Amino acid sequence: MKPAGVRLCLLACLFFASCAVPQASRGPNSLGEAEIAEAEGPRRASIHLVRQAQSALRGGEIQRARAAAARALRVDQSNPYAYYLMARISVAERAYGAAQRDLEQAEHLFELEGLDGRPWRARLMRVKADIAEANGNIEEAEDLRHRADRLDPPGASPRSGGGLHHVIGTHR
Repeated sequence: MKPAGVRLCLLACLFFASCAVPQASRGPNSLGEAEIAEAEGPRRASIHLVRQAQSALRGGEIQRARAAAARALRVDQSNPYAYYLMARISVAERAYGAAQRDLEQAEHLFELEGLDGRPWRARLMRVKADIAEANGNIEEAEDLRHRADRLDPPGASPRSGGGLHHVIGTHR
């Protein structure tokens, strides 16, 4: 075979091989994975505080959760996980306007950092569903939950600390 033919064959093989490789996840699926992925520094410290806030929220300690999440944002104002958790805390406090603002900021930051993979998009949708339900938009809430379950079926990804469906419960 001529050198040009060998090169063409090699390029074709590389092209088809690259098409067969599955898409990598867009970022960590859980806060634990996010914390491990970060080098020492402000983001890692901020994620550690978010995990403390998450634990407090799971335990029903909403004020302690809010204080830890606020500290996380003081350490790293661009932490999408902290804004996500602040939105969940605001839903638990029935402060739906604040929840919506924090959720929008979380979405924006997840997209900017390329961390808007399926599990996180699903988690954001579940918080949106809680807000919609609280505002009396039951059909919208059901649609959002259904879409979230299609993106990230229950049990498909590691639990990352969701939990505001019916105040503190079933989000992942």
